[in-house]
Amino acid sequence: MTNGAESCENACEIENRRERPRSERERQRAARVARIANRRRSPLLAAAALGCAAFGCAGSGTPAEEIAPQASALEEALAAAPAPDRGGPGALVVRLAFGEEADLDLYVTDAGNETVYFGNSPSATGGELLGDLRCGAPAPRIETVVFEHRRAGAVRVGVDAPERCRDGVRAAPFVVELRAGAVHALQRGIAVLGRFDVIVLETVVDAEAAGPDPAAASPAPGAPEKREAPGAAPDR
Repeated sequence: MTNGAESCENACEIENRRERPRSERERQRAARVARIANRRRSPLLAAAALGCAAFGCAGSGTPAEEIAPQASALEEALAAAPAPDRGGPGALVVRLAFGEEADLDLYVTDAGNETVYFGNSPSATGGELLGDLRCGAPAPRIETVVFEHRRAGAVRVGVDAPERCRDGVRAAPFVVELRAGAVHALQRGIAVLGRFDVIVLETVVDAEAAGPDPAAASPAPGAPEKREAPGAAPDR
């Protein structure tokens, strides 16, 4: 009887964490994380952040090769998941896939240097988080940020790991996918509990892939068309 009660208690706690709104403490942490994400960083710092996410940092205790099978399964889940029901060919779509080990949060910073996350959705630049999945949600979990009309420029993706969903978990594998027209980027990573990886993926979306920018002013009649240089940022 005691074991059953303990099992029920644990299950109820997981369900409560899934359903309850974000606490003030969680929102304050997320706001601090978003301010960090908004800061423009040097290429050296960006490369360091990407290296930590992709290969694990000191203290993570989880080499990348150990999570390769889980990462492959997450990539398969992304491929099988239906596309979001909003946004056309010019939309920017970023998805984060992760398992049952931890509650991970997706942060997407656009060319306007505004970060979309659960505490800033929809954003002033049109980005929206379609779901904030927490402990208790079925795994694999996929969080999605969509910009229906994305302006040209750099896009940075960050991943935060604020909470473990199982005792003893120190790190959790994830996969980030970015799609914008002809641009398709995929990045595996390892999230260490309590750490925010500012840049796990960074690329440049050009004007053609991004589609029209509703915030841009209309050119004067007869003025030459201004276009962003095509191409993507080199791999970090």
